[in-house]
Amino acid sequence: MDAHRCGPWLGTQLACLVLLAIPLAGCGSSAGRSAPPSSKPSPATQTLRGNSLVNLDFITSTQGWAVTQTLGGINALWHTSNGGRTWANVTPPGANRSGASLVAGTDPPIQGEAFLTASEAWVPILTAGSNLYSDRDTVYFTADAGARWTAVSSVSGGGSQLTFLNSNDGFDVVAGGVAAGSSSMRLWATTNGGRRWQAVARAGPGGPATDGLYPGCDKTGAGWASPKVGWLGGFCSGGRALYFYRTTDGGVSWAAQTLPLPPGVPTQDSSDCMCGTTPPEFFGSSNGVEQVSFYPPQTPTQFVYTTTSGGQQWQPTRVPTGATTVDFTSFADWVAVKGDQVTWTTNSGGRWFTVASTADLQGAIIDFVTADIGWAVTSPAGPHPELIQTTDAGRHWSVREFPQSLGTAAVSP
Repeated sequence: MDAHRCGPWLGTQLACLVLLAIPLAGCGSSAGRSAPPSSKPSPATQTLRGNSLVNLDFITSTQGWAVTQTLGGINALWHTSNGGRTWANVTPPGANRSGASLVAGTDPPIQGEAFLTASEAWVPILTAGSNLYSDRDTVYFTADAGARWTAVSSVSGGGSQLTFLNSNDGFDVVAGGVAAGSSSMRLWATTNGGRRWQAVARAGPGGPATDGLYPGCDKTGAGWASPKVGWLGGFCSGGRALYFYRTTDGGVSWAAQTLPLPPGVPTQDSSDCMCGTTPPEFFGSSNGVEQVSFYPPQTPTQFVYTTTSGGQQWQPTRVPTGATTVDFTSFADWVAVKGDQVTWTTNSGGRWFTVASTADLQGAIIDFVTADIGWAVTSPAGPHPELIQTTDAGRHWSVREFPQSLGTAAVSP
């Protein structure tokens, strides 16, 4: 997985698993500094039941992060240094509250985390208020793989989706209220590693467009080519073309960007479609990928749009029929799974190769760091997910240790 991916917006991620059938990928950034010491509560041992995976992000072939939840409200952040054979619980303070997890149907404290390296991460912890508008996210930072956490700032609104492009420049898309077929959001920006945030844009259902953003549709998050140039994606249930807005001034103002319709997609969908776009992912400032799905009444089809011009123009490439998950290890190397088959390309979708797999990966969450080395979590929604690893491009898989399958573990209160 590329280091500049950003942690998924939790509610959006699971919605996209259903609507787009392609998990969102994440991004992080290093703070580029040593975090001052912070007090860390003594861990308590609790039984972990009803496990589910929220996020899996391997940075190298040995080091990675995972976020898990249980029905009882145990929300944990984990770190591995040996490819998933063992995991250390590195959960920041305040993540575990009885019944507070997406599995239990309530807002989870951990969501929208950003991982840049194997050592550096930002994790927002939600503190629920009396209503949506009094929620707050406390942003914690670690420079030592979670051994110490420092609360660097807080952001109002809750429901964060963090993105850091470098040690200083970052963004937070904060979820707001929802209405039929639409959701609100506020965009915050930081230029000093998350110590201070400035509100730069907003969009909400039922009101006029603000900062150039159409208020309708369900926002799926923002992706960035640089601290100034970025995009906001969304899912629309009809009445509009693809929701894809571009900014060139760091999110202060936005304009709709038209995407070319792929071959076989009705012309009508250029103005009225049930369709979704995910935040683009960039490898450098010029080369990027972006996932798009079209839904009935047409046959559901999925595409990856690519750009080599910093997002000024995009071209569609169809994902192999039946593929339910796509992961990008570079601009050229992509991996897709469908049942017991792994399909991959080494030239940005120009040609795909399919191999038989020893594992059934239907519905799995996958994360590859190279074309050969990757992990998958089968039955990620639980109650008994399994973590497996391949070192030969998906042909063979070996069982690793799923973090919360340990029976008991140390968790921070």
